[in-house]
Amino acid sequence: MAASIVGLSIVICVAQAARADDVFSNLTLSFTPKVVKSTQSDQTNPSAARGTGGTNTVRLDYGAIYRLDRRDSVSYDDVNAAFTLGRVYLPTAQGPFPLYVGTVVDRMQTLAIRHKINSALQFNAGYFWRSRLCCPGDGDPHAPLHAGYGGNFVGTEVDFANISQAGPLFTYGVRALYVPHHATAELQARYPGVTIISNRFLLPQTLVLHVPYPWDRKLRPFVAYTHGANFFNNEAVPEQQNIINYGFVRPVGRNIAFRASIFNLKQTHQAASFPGQETARYSTFDAGLTYAPRL
Repeated sequence: MAASIVGLSIVICVAQAARADDVFSNLTLSFTPKVVKSTQSDQTNPSAARGTGGTNTVRLDYGAIYRLDRRDSVSYDDVNAAFTLGRVYLPTAQGPFPLYVGTVVDRMQTLAIRHKINSALQFNAGYFWRSRLCCPGDGDPHAPLHAGYGGNFVGTEVDFANISQAGPLFTYGVRALYVPHHATAELQARYPGVTIISNRFLLPQTLVLHVPYPWDRKLRPFVAYTHGANFFNNEAVPEQQNIINYGFVRPVGRNIAFRASIFNLKQTHQAASFPGQETARYSTFDAGLTYAPRL
């Protein structure tokens, strides 16, 4: 990720050199403190064993956008995903064994360059990295293969079905992310008898419905469907998920907006990591304020 930060610094320095008389006017920062709570009904072990409680945490997301010109910009985002998986079953000689994973916290960092073709279409390219901070995280003796992955991507976003001043009814986004993945001896030992998949393209896609709400034009309800994918370096095969996310965003002051949403995820094609009767799944509620000052 250090290389990505250096790249961002170079782009900003070039832009600053071109606009030395107006260094910060094109820079917008964003800070989003948020409360996250798992709502999965079977997330907690009935025995209340230590370390298997549900997610109930406060996190801070942040980012920056620098406009190079009216069509081009460079951005950096740092987003936290905190959740608790629902109960999953692992096959054993004695029958299915219920597993309670406990709290998980991932950090997702994205450095991107964006180019607008017109008001409805834009292309983007950059670097994405996702890393498991907890639990377990780096340095845990029980997790020598730390969960993380990343790679370069290209993507596009398109708005369509405009409704007069309400804006687009739908937004579709797709990203082609290339993930380097290696079949190491440690990974093969973790998945005996399983064929380890090597380098792979992931193709996450999202379709967002912007729900019209004429009674309050500042209120922006939404419903989103995502076909997601991950390929952590400690897994034998890529994960795939079906995700439904719905909520609303509403400005509440100068450069401040309130956001609340429900996030539901169910994984598919998870035979190597969770070869039991059920796929991994979780549900969370999160709410926060986004402060986006323009310098």
